[in-house]
Amino acid sequence: MLAHTPKDKVEGAYNRAEHLERRKELAQLWADVILKDMPSAEELLAGPRKNLKEVQTVFSE
Repeated sequence: MLAHTPKDKVEGAYNRAEHLERRKELAQLWADVILKDMPSAEELLAGPRKNLKEVQTVFSE
C-alpha cells in the first residue's frame, strides 16, 4: 500500500487522500516498534553529556 504506484495523476490524487489515515496508523505502529525500550528525549537530555569518543565506544562494542 505504501509503495503503490498510481496509473495516472487522478488516481494518485484519490489514493493519497483515501489511504492517508491508514498510512498514519502504519507509520505510528512502525515508530512504536523501533522506539520500544528507547529512553524518552527528556531522559536522554537529563543524563550526563558524552563526548564523541564515548559514544563511538558504546556503538563499537
